[in-house]
Parts: sequence; C-alpha cells; structure tokens
Amino acid sequence: MLFKKRTKSAKSNTVHCDDGNIAPPAGASTSKAPSMRALTARLKAAQLSFNDIQRFTEAFSDANTATEVEVRIAKLDELWESYSATMVEIFAHEEYNEEKTSLEKERAEFSDRYYEIKSFLMDKIKSFQKPQVLEQPNRDGDGASAMFDHVRLPQIQLQTFNGDIDEWLSFRDLFTSLIHWKVELPEVEKLHYLKGCLQGEPKALIDPLPVTKANYKVAWDLLLKRYNNSKQQRKRQVQALFKLPTLSKESGVDLHTLVEGFERIVHTLDQVVQPDEYKDLLFVNILTARLDPVTRRGWEEVSSGKPQDTLEDLFEFLRRRIQVLDSLPAKSTDTRGAGQIQQYSKVNQAKVKASYSSTQASRGRCVVCSSDHFLYQCNEFHRMTVSDRDSLLKSHGLCRNCFRTGHHAKECQSKFSCKNCKGRHHTLV
Repeated sequence: MLFKKRTKSAKSNTVHCDDGNIAPPAGASTSKAPSMRALTARLKAAQLSFNDIQRFTEAFSDANTATEVEVRIAKLDELWESYSATMVEIFAHEEYNEEKTSLEKERAEFSDRYYEIKSFLMDKIKSFQKPQVLEQPNRDGDGASAMFDHVRLPQIQLQTFNGDIDEWLSFRDLFTSLIHWKVELPEVEKLHYLKGCLQGEPKALIDPLPVTKANYKVAWDLLLKRYNNSKQQRKRQVQALFKLPTLSKESGVDLHTLVEGFERIVHTLDQVVQPDEYKDLLFVNILTARLDPVTRRGWEEVSSGKPQDTLEDLFEFLRRRIQVLDSLPAKSTDTRGAGQIQQYSKVNQAKVKASYSSTQASRGRCVVCSSDHFLYQCNEFHRMTVSDRDSLLKSHGLCRNCFRTGHHAKECQSKFSCKNCKGRHHTLV
C-alpha cells in the first residue's frame, strides 16, 4: 500500500503526514488529478482502438494499400504513447494499490502486442516499397518468349503538385513509388525530379535549397511536414461531402455524377479516418459550419494544436465562449444612429439602380481585413468556407451577387452572375 496516514491539528487546518511533511490545508487550492475511474476508462479506450488495428493485420490481404498501412502505423504509435502516459498516471495515483491490480502484467502484454503488430506493418510497408521486377524471359526458348523480350511498358508521367491538399495523397504515393524508393537513383537526382514536379507554394518552399545530395531529405521532410496533414485532409474531405449538389430533377447523368463523387470522397476518408472517428468528424463539421466567423476562428486556433477534433472538445470551447460573452456588457443601441443608417440605406438603394457602374468602380474598406480592396479580392475571404462567406454577407447586409450594400440580389443591376449555375449570386457563394 502506497497511502500515507494523515492527521489533522486540532487548532489549525494544517495536515501532518507520517513522513514529517506538511500537506496543504483542506481548503487550499490544488490541481485536481484525474480519478482512477477516468484513467481506467482512458486505458480501455486505447486498448479498444488497438484491437481495431490488430483485426486489420489479421485480415490483411493484397487489396490493402500502402496508405492504409501508414495511417495505422501512425495511429499505433499515438495509442502506445497515450497508453504509456496513462499507465504512469495510474502508477503515481494515490488510489493505486499494487497488490490488488495486475496492470504491470497487462502492460507487458500490451507492449508485446504493440511491437509484434508494428513489426508486421513495417514489413508490409517494405514490401510495397520493393520495385516489381519482371522475370527475364528465356532467350533460348521459343518465339513467344523472344517476342516478350521486346515488350516495353508505357512510361509513367510524374504528377505535378501545386499545394492542393486534396491532390497530396496521389502525388505522394506516385512520387514515392517512382522516385523516392528507387535505391539505385542518386539523392541529387531525386531532388532534381522533385523540384520539377512542384508548382506554386510547394515550389517556393524548397526552391531556395541548392540541388545537392544532402538537401533531398531536407526538401522531402519539409513537404511532409507542410502537406502530410491527415487532420486537414479529413476536414477537407468531409466538407466536400456536404458540398455535393442536391438534385432538383430526375437525371441519369447527374445521378451518376453524384454517386461517383460520393464514393470517391468516402473511399478517401476510409484511408485517413478510423471507423470510431467518423462521429466526431461529421458532427464537429456540422456544428462549426453554423458558427459565426469570429467564434469559428477562435475554435480553429484552439484545435490547431490537436491531432484530432472531438465533439466534446468543441462543446467545452463553446461553453467557455458563452460564459465570456455573457459576462460582457450588452452593446447599447444608438437609435439616432440606427435611423440614420436605415435612411442612408434607402437613399443608397435608390442610387444603385441609376449609377451602378460608378458604384462598382469605387473601392472601399474590406469588411473582412479592412484593407483597401474589393471583397472578392480578399485572400482571407477566399479562405473562408462557403457557409462562412454567406453568413458574413448577411451580417453586413451585402448583396450576394455584387457584394455591395443597399439592395438584395434580386434587385441587383449587375450583368454578372454565378459562373457555375448562372444564378443571381456571386460564384464565391
């Protein structure tokens, strides 16, 4: 037993321990450690996720891909770190009874399983990396074998990458297969090929590096650190899932396009998302899409340091946000100012129809970043989701077609409409 007997002084709240130390008073503020029940639940959750990976290895087949193996290796290491850290907390907990538990034995078994499964997955990765060598035909054989000797497979063109994270997985897998894992290819040539495949932002990222043998690993690690972001890939794919169009009329072509798009997104999600993560991924996206831009930005800042967003984390953030907003004084409304704004809007609306071209030619302060440019030219506005852009337009009373004030889209005199569907709204919304 690791407990210490504590006695309380009759004249004060000071608590004396048998080892001579003085414990904090009963009413003193101390950091509350997780309970044994919470730590045990965390341990159980890690074991369940670990079992999912073990079942994957037991059912492994030739149909599985290298990406599926890499994702599970990353998850396996994450589970091992979480499991080990939780074990340390349990062993240090004041309620831990070494004589009545078998945690040390369980940890030893978990450790054996971890190394066994990781070794299996690492071997599979190596098998994917080995180039497929065609068997040399028998030159002394018949004419069919001689003809096979002259058959050449078509050359595979290297894929370019411009920083679109949706294209990262296909670019990464193809480049590693054709270039990265070619042991006979010098590192300096690999860097030359890599630079030739990049455009835009990723090209600017590694362009300053001279083409040398040592710099290939530096360049590849920079790309992995910047774009090999499974969390961002998950978010982008689930957002694409909700952006799929709603069919308004019966059409075999449109239905075929919808189903193909849905299957493609689900297939990509299966490569980067564990089954038990789907609930958090979907619900967090649904709720955050309905937040105002300021709250949404605050949540993104909080979640950026976490490998995975959970619904409970989002609830906790929103509860704190509500407490902060409730504690702030209510904004007073200047009725005279409001009347002037309303009167100005009516006058401006009347002027829009008569002088729309002159209104378009004038610049104003951007409502997003306060810079001197049109809203559709704002980079921060482009980085918002469609729902966030729409909410911003509504909150500032802007036309959804020309992004100007004083009128609605149905009254807009602009000759421009959506480039995709020709509707009376801007292409960005």
